[in-house]
Amino acid sequence: VVVDIERMVASLEEQLEVMKRQQQQQQQQQQDQQQPQQRNEALVSMLAELLMLKNLQLEINRQTGQLEDLRQSNDGSGDSGQWSRALDRLQQRQGNVGRLVVELAEDFRKAQEQSQGGPGGGEEPGGESSEETPGEDPEEAPGDGGNGGGDDAEE
Repeated sequence: VVVDIERMVASLEEQLEVMKRQQQQQQQQQQDQQQPQQRNEALVSMLAELLMLKNLQLEINRQTGQLEDLRQSNDGSGDSGQWSRALDRLQQRQGNVGRLVVELAEDFRKAQEQSQGGPGGGEEPGGESSEETPGEDPEEAPGDGGNGGGDDAEE
C-alpha cells in the first residue's frame, strides 16, 4: 500500500511539473503576443501622425494655390505687403511640416531597428528597411537601382 501511495505521489509530482512548464510556456506566449501589440500601437500612432502631416501639407498646397490665384488676378497690383506676409506664413508652415516629417521618419527607423533586434538591424541587405530608405532619403541612395548592390549588377 505504501509503495502505491509513493507511486501516486511521484505521478502527481510529475504532473505538477508538467503543469508548471505549460503555465510558463503560456506566460511566455502571452508576453510574446503583447510585444507585437505594443509595436502595432506605435505604428498606428505613427500612421495617425503621418495622415495629419499629409492633411497639413494638402492645406498648405491649397492655400499656396489660392495665394497665387490672388496674385495673378491682381496682376501684381494691390497690397504686396499683405501678400508677402501670407507667403512668409506659408513658408514657415511648410518648414514646420518638413521638420515634422523628418522627425517622424527617424522615429520610424528607430522603431524598425528595435523590431529587428537592435541598432544596425535596418542596414542588413534584403531587410524591409532597405525598401523604405530610398524613398525617404533620396540623398543617401541616389538613383533607382541602389537596392540591389553595385552598379554592375544587372537583373
